[in-house]
Amino acid sequence: MKRALKIGKVFNTKIEIHWTFLLLIAYVAWSTYNAGGNLNEIVLQIAFVLSIFVCVILHELGHVRAAYHFGIPTKKVTLLPIGGVAQIERMPEKPKEELIVAIAGPLVNVAIALILFIVFPITDMYNAAYAENSTSISYTTFPLYLFSANVVLFLFNLIPAFPMDGGRILRSILAMKMSRMKATKIASITGQCFAVIFFVLGLMNNPFFALIAVFIFFGARSENYTVQSQELLNGYEVQDAMMTNYLVLSPEETIDSAIRKMVSGPDIDLLVIEDNKVQGIVTREKLISKSKERNSYEILVRDIMSKNFRVLEEHNKLSDTYLMLQRTKNRLFPVLRNKELAGVINLEKIQHFIMMKAKGFQY
Repeated sequence: MKRALKIGKVFNTKIEIHWTFLLLIAYVAWSTYNAGGNLNEIVLQIAFVLSIFVCVILHELGHVRAAYHFGIPTKKVTLLPIGGVAQIERMPEKPKEELIVAIAGPLVNVAIALILFIVFPITDMYNAAYAENSTSISYTTFPLYLFSANVVLFLFNLIPAFPMDGGRILRSILAMKMSRMKATKIASITGQCFAVIFFVLGLMNNPFFALIAVFIFFGARSENYTVQSQELLNGYEVQDAMMTNYLVLSPEETIDSAIRKMVSGPDIDLLVIEDNKVQGIVTREKLISKSKERNSYEILVRDIMSKNFRVLEEHNKLSDTYLMLQRTKNRLFPVLRNKELAGVINLEKIQHFIMMKAKGFQY
């Protein structure tokens, strides 16, 4: 489900098309053909859909450029059948900065619409289409419908349904007068209310709206949980949540020995230590995979350990570490104190820390 085709790179951000986007193109072609359209009309419909999604990519790049201005990188922009998703590393916590990042995308659609309005006789096209009572796209009316699509994208994204742009704009405005956590909660509840409305409308008219509703509902819920968790983590460091009791392996151990250690404890991934220095990390999946080979008793830990790991310092902010762990594929991180190994931390441990803080436990 995660497979996507990389089509370019802008502002050090990968632009990808998710494979499910091809299903949308196939559906457009099939529905046009099923409605009696010829090859020329099918090509025109597909071209129109692709043009809209070019505008969607430009919309997302508006967010990316604004975030880049504030020193926040974006890993990638992925094009999906329901729109574009920009994986911005984090949203600015300052309300004014978040407002700029959130509104940058919709303003791109305004700019596109204005360019189309100036370059093409949009008003004449509208009058001609209205007089003919025609809703079909032709080479003549193509700019008119692209203009209309950008206006719709602008208005739709301004709906205050978190985590859409309008919801983020709402949160940033509210955060100017109250705490970010309270502003997020209000924006999240507003987004979930809109999601319910969209879902009902989708069931009655268009399943596409129901799909968007599900995305909005769980997106709003997830954002609210993440912000509340960050608030609970504020003021704490990695050393406050790290584990000091953990299993370690030697590079010269066999994987049979490593598996026995893994089974005897709760650890999923294990550190490989030599001379009190981290040499690598061995994952459960790697151990299980290699244990199935015929010569598994001869394979040493150093032959399968991953040397691609990130080391944290004990005084790193726990809230920043929490966000970083959510974005990375690695699950276990060594923690150093004065360049010596002091402990390890993973996402599960931080989530346990959050749960205990939410229940009032004082660290």
